[in-house]
Amino acid sequence: MSHRYGVSQSSISLTAFTLILLSGCASMTSSKEELQGLGENEGIVIGSVLLTAAKGDAEESGWAFLKGRKAGELEYSVSISETGFNPLKTTYSVPAIPGKEEVFIKKLPVGSYNMNELRPSGFLAPQLRLTLAINFNVKPRQTSYIGKLVVNFPDRITAGSPVRVEILDTQEETIEKLKGEHPSIVPNTVKELATSRTFR
Repeated sequence: MSHRYGVSQSSISLTAFTLILLSGCASMTSSKEELQGLGENEGIVIGSVLLTAAKGDAEESGWAFLKGRKAGELEYSVSISETGFNPLKTTYSVPAIPGKEEVFIKKLPVGSYNMNELRPSGFLAPQLRLTLAINFNVKPRQTSYIGKLVVNFPDRITAGSPVRVEILDTQEETIEKLKGEHPSIVPNTVKELATSRTFR
């Protein structure tokens, strides 16, 4: 499943910045210790993120920067949070570098979650963000594989740049990567691929 999105430009207001500080931000990877002993209202999700950027002309002119930033030279993060309005809810983050797949395994409270957006990291990066509407569920005492989020950028990105987004099923490959570190958890994984209205 794939869909084309457009990168949008945004500015952070003082109010939004305050809410971000209050809500906190957490890693989307749990330690071995954290994954032990699931409670009645907890579950585990496994997935990954892979960003790719098209290769541009090796002999660009000096004015190429007017077409935007080189997508492959930026570092990004995918933000994830529970669905529904709650200004104090935790936002989880998956770091992403183009060309390198980032695998995550996380224990979370039972509920519905949303991959909200993908944005460049750091204060010096342009305020470009890709809005996502990708949903997945955390089920009680279940380890769920939610898929590989693949985002294909053009060589340079600016506001309105077309971006292709896909959710791929690479469960076997992903579980194999985690089996050595989590042998008692990943073999019982149930496939529950993330979905989005835009993919239907």
